Amino acid sequence: MKKEMLLIAVLLFATPLTCVASGDNLGVTVVSKKCGGAEMSLRCTAVGHGMADCLHPSLVYRSRGAIRRLPLPRWLKDSSPTGIACVVSKSDNTSYFHVMYSVLPMGCDVCEWHHLYDTNGHLLTESDPATIKVSNVAPAQSITSNNRSFDGLSKKLNLGAYEDEDIVCEGAHIDGKGNLLCHMRVK
Repeated sequence: MKKEMLLIAVLLFATPLTCVASGDNLGVTVVSKKCGGAEMSLRCTAVGHGMADCLHPSLVYRSRGAIRRLPLPRWLKDSSPTGIACVVSKSDNTSYFHVMYSVLPMGCDVCEWHHLYDTNGHLLTESDPATIKVSNVAPAQSITSNNRSFDGLSKKLNLGAYEDEDIVCEGAHIDGKGNLLCHMRVK
């Protein structure tokens, strides 16, 4: 019994923390950003050999020892969080998480939504409805992602420059049966 407990302790100590999933299966971290004392990460399902299935990643928030999976915004049920950045207000130096939502594995022209979260993990913007019509443009460009809430709040907060760290699907995007794929190497 002591040997088994020692072996378990050694294995847990030797395993990177990003690879240990909690009881609710949070997955492995493939992208992570710290911001204002908190951290957000994009987590995917481990598939072995240092790879993860990231077709439907989860957005996970961690602060002061608490960790929780954040739900998809209700109007973006067919999308996934695909990128994270920390951005700071030039007006008052407050930090915010920028989260990009899109459709994996390839994205599209009208499926990139930008959202802001505070460092307590609260969603501050919305995309309801998810797409909006644009007038006086060619028909192929008449629908776009609804980022009006993000654009307005970003301007109001006078947000500085930022660069998202994104999920990048590696290898084939479709398997032999026509199923979509998005695999990414685990850091």
